[in-house]
Amino acid sequence: MPQRLGAPSPPWGRGSGEGDPTSVFTTEPLPPEHPFWVTEGITVLPHIGGLHPERDRLVAELFVDNLRRFLAGAPLREVVDRARGY
Repeated sequence: MPQRLGAPSPPWGRGSGEGDPTSVFTTEPLPPEHPFWVTEGITVLPHIGGLHPERDRLVAELFVDNLRRFLAGAPLREVVDRARGY
């Protein structure tokens, strides 16, 4: 469900032990100063409109490549840059 910016605060990040992945907001991209970026228990995900026919193959190839890179101590591909907001 889309979250209205400035709406009353829901109980996220109050020690419930439950995670809350969130991907839809009334303002996108989510502003860098929004508390969801740093609130424990909230994972901000990209809002993706639909599946690509080659998605599973592409994701599997990226995973395998990144696993090899990780094991070799090499830089990973497609890493999220929280400072940039994506």
